[in-house]
Amino acid sequence: KDEFNERIEVLDERYKRYNTIIDSTQIMIIVFSAGAAFVQGGNSLFNISDNILRFIGLCISSWTALALSIAKYYKLDEQKENMNNLRQQCSDLVSELGAREDRLNTLCSKEIWAGPPGAPPPPAVTAWENERDEMYNSLKTMIQKKQTLVAVFDQIMDSQESKKLILASKNKSLFYKREKLKLDKLFLEYRKEKNEHNETKL
Repeated sequence: KDEFNERIEVLDERYKRYNTIIDSTQIMIIVFSAGAAFVQGGNSLFNISDNILRFIGLCISSWTALALSIAKYYKLDEQKENMNNLRQQCSDLVSELGAREDRLNTLCSKEIWAGPPGAPPPPAVTAWENERDEMYNSLKTMIQKKQTLVAVFDQIMDSQESKKLILASKNKSLFYKREKLKLDKLFLEYRKEKNEHNETKL
């Protein structure tokens, strides 16, 4: 489960980078196109020559074609979609492993196995036998699913890039934990001040 949580963080980081590139390109195309339309529409006020207007239009159309061609060459949209699909499948597997762990923890509770000496076996025995068989039968399917996801992950992710993304995600996680710790300290100080204030009132 920890292994796939780490893979999900890597996919999130890479998906975010691809999404930023695609969104930035699309927004720039919209802005440039709107700017060209504005200049052409207000040309009676700007008094720009037709040659300059045509040159501006040519520059924008050429840049747009270049940006879209590069995005298509690197298959940015396709890779972004593949990462999103793989992330969803990894999340499903993590959820399945979590549910399996919860079922095991429930059956490991001492209370459901307790009983007086000489008493018949508790219902937990039958429940465990049913859960054991079902979980054992589903284990092969989970292993196959894991192997498939790992293979797909290795296909779309470069090992060096994966290491860099792992470090980036861990740095962000560390930053979040530090900020959370600062807030926890502030709340602790607030509680102390509140307690001191209440004691003073009494």
